[in-house]
Amino acid sequence: MTTRIQPDLIALEAAQLHDLKLDPKRATELAADVQRVCDAAAGVCQEADFNDEPSRFTSTLARLAVAKARE
Repeated sequence: MTTRIQPDLIALEAAQLHDLKLDPKRATELAADVQRVCDAAAGVCQEADFNDEPSRFTSTLARLAVAKARE
């Protein structure tokens, strides 16, 4: 079972780490964005070679996202 990112967590981290106050709607939007990144990273980790060049991470995510969309 995958843990979903909760808007309350995003709002709390924004307040504690960045001194920002988010309204509930924005926290919900950001939680969805963070969840998409986490899901993409989880999907890549099975295929990733941890000896890869870190600068290739973003391009690898994009390539895998395109490949998944074509499935």
